[in-house]
Amino acid sequence: MLDRITALPGVTSAAFASAAPMEPGRFNMSTVFIEDRNYSAGETPAGRRMKFVSPGYFATMGTRMIAGRDIRWTDLDNGGKVAVISEKLRS
Repeated sequence: MLDRITALPGVTSAAFASAAPMEPGRFNMSTVFIEDRNYSAGETPAGRRMKFVSPGYFATMGTRMIAGRDIRWTDLDNGGKVAVISEKLRS
């Protein structure tokens, strides 16, 4: 589908996501636990918003990568255990 969309005249880049940036109410919340950190009984880290995106999403949206790399289709073929982390994710 993305190949067909990017082949349209005037389209320079295309990607998909489970929600648009800043879209209210359409995101998944997930708890992120910090490795090697001990949590006291009943303590749970704050939930973090996440969305699922296709390779090329960040370039299509004009989002600059500060470090690391973008996700690739081969990441999905290898089990899909890849994450892109925002600078705002802090412990």
